[in-house]
Amino acid sequence: MQMKLNQTLALTSLVLTSWTHAGLNIYASKGLFGVDGDCPAAASPAKAVDCGFIEAIDAPSFRHQLNQLFSQQLQQDFPQQVVSQIDSSNKQRTFVASLEVLRAKRYEVQKQSTTEIFLPVTLNLKLTNILTGEVLYSTSSTLNQPLQVLTTELDSPAVNTRLQTQYQRSLLSLAQQVTGKLKQELQLSEIQTEVIDQWKNYLILNKGYVQGIGRDDELSAPDGGLIRVVQADSNYSVAIPVLLGGKAKQFSKLSSSAAGALNKPKVLVADVLTYQDESRELVEQIFAGAVGDQAAFSLTPVNRQYALLAQNIGEQTKLAQAEDINRRALPEFFIRLAVLPTLSVEQPTGSMTTQRITHAQVMGELVDASGQVIFAAWAEDHIEDVISEGMSFSADARREIAVKNALLKLADQFKREVKFTKADLKVAAVNGQQLIIDDPAQRLTEGLSLKIYRAQTIQGKSIMVPIWDARVDARQGPQVSASLILPVSGDGQQAVGVNKGDSIFLDTSSNVANLAQAHMFCPNLATEQLGNIRFDAYTPLSYVAFARYSKFPFYATGAGLSQQQPLAQSVLGLTKGAGFRTDIKPHFVVPTQHCLQPVYRINPSSTSACTRVDTRCEETLVMAAGIRTFNAQGTKTGAAGLEQEIKIKGINPQYRDAQYQLELLKFTPELLKKIVEKTDSPTTK
Repeated sequence: MQMKLNQTLALTSLVLTSWTHAGLNIYASKGLFGVDGDCPAAASPAKAVDCGFIEAIDAPSFRHQLNQLFSQQLQQDFPQQVVSQIDSSNKQRTFVASLEVLRAKRYEVQKQSTTEIFLPVTLNLKLTNILTGEVLYSTSSTLNQPLQVLTTELDSPAVNTRLQTQYQRSLLSLAQQVTGKLKQELQLSEIQTEVIDQWKNYLILNKGYVQGIGRDDELSAPDGGLIRVVQADSNYSVAIPVLLGGKAKQFSKLSSSAAGALNKPKVLVADVLTYQDESRELVEQIFAGAVGDQAAFSLTPVNRQYALLAQNIGEQTKLAQAEDINRRALPEFFIRLAVLPTLSVEQPTGSMTTQRITHAQVMGELVDASGQVIFAAWAEDHIEDVISEGMSFSADARREIAVKNALLKLADQFKREVKFTKADLKVAAVNGQQLIIDDPAQRLTEGLSLKIYRAQTIQGKSIMVPIWDARVDARQGPQVSASLILPVSGDGQQAVGVNKGDSIFLDTSSNVANLAQAHMFCPNLATEQLGNIRFDAYTPLSYVAFARYSKFPFYATGAGLSQQQPLAQSVLGLTKGAGFRTDIKPHFVVPTQHCLQPVYRINPSSTSACTRVDTRCEETLVMAAGIRTFNAQGTKTGAAGLEQEIKIKGINPQYRDAQYQLELLKFTPELLKKIVEKTDSPTTK
């Protein structure tokens, strides 16, 4: 008879087997990601890669040199871990090392008779589980080696050759740098656990998240057996077989994660929207790095090149992983980020000096599996530089710094302000595939994905076993109806049935979800501009204001920002391309009772002093900011608005529009906060 569960749990204070690299296999991918396709496609804002870089590294001889350097460096740093093949005998412990170019740009700064050319290149290295898409480790490095050339020779073949050579040198040097960082920084633990009992098709393990076992972990046995963790409590976990041919009782996994992150709600960056040439991958990396492990949630690292990587590895090795991939469950929450166009203004400050202002704006939102926005934030960064006799930093480089600083501020808001509470609900009734769930606090909303748990006493200890995935259908007062979707383990007659009294556990925000009063932006009504002056930030500022301050739920499933992918489309892309399960997708809700349309009017005052375009002047803008509300039939049901005069001094005609935007940004957030309050009041409903 195996030892009692409570005795087993007492042994979890044993030191885990830990070491730097042992137990790990590494396979060096021969591809370079982030630079696929022809030059115009690779130079798009999504890639942020200069065409000159593509041309510089495109030669087969250079690609061969890069692949050889990468594999040799890995072999030198990890002589016992690097493998030349992936097959059924080692696939469970083999992670693929891959390189991806996050950006490669060209900036020029004029200096009298010479031009300084900056060539910043950022290279990323990831260790990816090719079976699941899990990222074990990720690091990046940047090189920016300037070249100084005569301005008259800027477009000459000789300068072009120098640029290509510098791009190649940077990439080779970066490949060595990130591989060196991998050797220095990769600290792994092998977490070993034991099967102490079995209930139905579920295996009960003697370690949980305190010891580093987390939900969705895949654990392997020495005989090649594989199990997946479907529930992790503090000192025990529950797993189901994936590949279990023998009778193995000992399982383990390699981990580089902090144990404290395993009990936090998992969040996935589902979309990054940019309008200029920012690298989306780099934006996500900056934000994720700043959030770190101090937030109330845990960001799930993703290799967005996973689909290409899997294809690449399939062609290079004997691994036939088609039946193994797309096993990871999607997290419960999603983040969408947006980097708005950066504003730049120059103003003469003396006979030989000019002040340049660089102003970056970013926004982010946290969305649950039903599409409800449970947190939204806006952040800005403002840089002022003095340009003397034409000598200055590159405007593009300053824009990059401003965007980075704004993202750090945004991440800080997410760390400080996002909070979760845990809810424990009960199944009140079962009728076939339909459930009634008690929810007097109204924590559940239509479309939300749920997991049903069965309490079992195993070896004298209460164990919570997940048995079914379900989805909320509708609210009925203090209760909700829900439908069963898929069993967690088994199918047909093997699945465990749901009983009255079974539990639902979920992480939730403080928002009370009442779908009948929910808002979204009207899908078929864009923001309306009534005046002569355009203010592009009005839509995202309105979005953040309602998501952040409205007392009613706000959903991300209506109209979004200009050029933004619909939420469902971005999440579907992750299930297809990043290794997540395709059989259970979020069911995002589209509220039908109310929708919102932002509207604004901005015109110069009739008494404005700005009448000539050739001199600096003062001007007064009159801004009317508002929101219209519509019902399910598309009939306008209300409106709320406020008006504000904004005085602007020292307008430079060359930068008039950007100066308007900067001043409007100062006043609009507070106006919109008051408009949200007016819209929420019964008089405008």
